[in-house]
Amino acid sequence: MLRVIHPNRWFFWTIAALIVAGFGTMVLIQKALLEIDEHAAVISSSGPRWIDPDYPGWHRIRPEGFGLSLKYPQGWQVEIDRFDAGTLTLENSKDYSENITITVTDPKNEKLIRQSLQVESEEDMVIDGEKGAWLKGADARDTATANVILVKHAGKLYSLAGDARQFEKIVGSVRFVENNEVVDGLKTYWNKEDGFEIKYPSDWDLPAGSYVNWIKTKDGLRHFRVSIGASRDIVPAGLDPKEALKLEDGREPLDLVTERYLTVNGVAAYRARRELKRGDFLLGGDIYDGVTRTDIEYTYLRAPQLYRVWFEIDDDNPEDLVKIFDQVGATFKFTK
Repeated sequence: MLRVIHPNRWFFWTIAALIVAGFGTMVLIQKALLEIDEHAAVISSSGPRWIDPDYPGWHRIRPEGFGLSLKYPQGWQVEIDRFDAGTLTLENSKDYSENITITVTDPKNEKLIRQSLQVESEEDMVIDGEKGAWLKGADARDTATANVILVKHAGKLYSLAGDARQFEKIVGSVRFVENNEVVDGLKTYWNKEDGFEIKYPSDWDLPAGSYVNWIKTKDGLRHFRVSIGASRDIVPAGLDPKEALKLEDGREPLDLVTERYLTVNGVAAYRARRELKRGDFLLGGDIYDGVTRTDIEYTYLRAPQLYRVWFEIDDDNPEDLVKIFDQVGATFKFTK
């Protein structure tokens, strides 16, 4: 059951007001929220709700755009906030004083949230392996601020606020979306250590957890590879960004066909295309007699580090794949 009301909105309005004061306009508030889709609070309809033996009779939801899933008891309902796509509320339909509101926002808003609270105590709280802070309000009668948990994950700040007899159990059911969770036909590769992510087609297979991965299409006739990597402390201080972006470029001995500098999600980047065609001369004077080899190189700069997403294709007609690779290269962004 979906509702669009909430009896305790003043606390969240206070947070919004503080953000307005800090940023000046509501437009800037929307920019502060981390690219949350306008339908982010709509509940995913893909697949049935399932019941965990540890949560008998409970429902499971994965709110689109929130990057998490959680469970809630039977008899509870979900509220959608039409005015804030980054806010979702669960509440007991038989006792509205039992409710938990989940908000996703930019980590830099943590100070503003804390300033809006009267915190009596604070303790550590671990949510799905991420260490957070459990803030307990001075006025236990105020259910909106009695318990506020702040936890950061994948470059987002999550606030879980409210009061319920099973507050800890509900919060403890939170699971952050895996790196390769499919969203709108795309998967997201998130590198936690280096703090960046890219999106790629859902039929690719990209193992998570390392700097270099090799991907093949499920169709073995269209073979290609993708290398994702980071070169740390490689850019000297004061080096021109264009020179920095070309450090260690062209690791393969292929001819440069095109190159350009661009900005991807606010990040200085460099895109190059290199080729080796049948009939080209190889080192040593031999003539290449294989299928066309095409490399599409994307390099991103955050001095003194360089980050790379490089594609390698063995195909005489690679243009359709090149278009896909350019779409993938344009999704790169830093998450911290």
